[in-house]
Amino acid sequence: MKALRLAFLALVRDGKSGELRVLLLALLVAVSALTAVGFFTSRVSLAVDQQAGEVLAADLRLQSRAPIEREYFDLAKAEGLETAEISTFPSVVMKGQDSALTAIRAVSSSYPLRGRLKVADVPFGPAREVTDLPGPGEAWLEPRLFGQLDARVGDRVHVGQMELTISKVLDYRPDQARSSSISRRRC
Repeated sequence: MKALRLAFLALVRDGKSGELRVLLLALLVAVSALTAVGFFTSRVSLAVDQQAGEVLAADLRLQSRAPIEREYFDLAKAEGLETAEISTFPSVVMKGQDSALTAIRAVSSSYPLRGRLKVADVPFGPAREVTDLPGPGEAWLEPRLFGQLDARVGDRVHVGQMELTISKVLDYRPDQARSSSISRRRC
């Protein structure tokens, strides 16, 4: 009991001298700083999680060199999940005598699951968000291909045996950061 009384007297003495106020102020600043940092990291984490979905154009990506079995799509549908299919392969696009090596992307009608596509009517022109995709016999080309092929919207290009009409300029797709260039692949 004597130790408790001495501690209380020391506390009162420190309070009168002003040392306790400095200690309490330092404690208040430390708690405030920790709380602010906690809130900040929480907000950054939430923003990163939201942006990650757009970088993938989905919340999760299942990728394979071989076709993915239908059972995975059926399982996802049974769980109430949305799915989109993307097939990508390198090929040559031709317009007359001009040709360009590019990555051809064929997507299902539900693509993209996250984010929006942006298209323009002319290369490097003002872009707008769209929810539709190219129709049968149509293709959207990235701006760089217009220069390489000396092409315009409305021109026809060949991909293998298929002839396609250029209907829009593909300005942005949510997952484009992942595959901005063609790289060598192992088979």
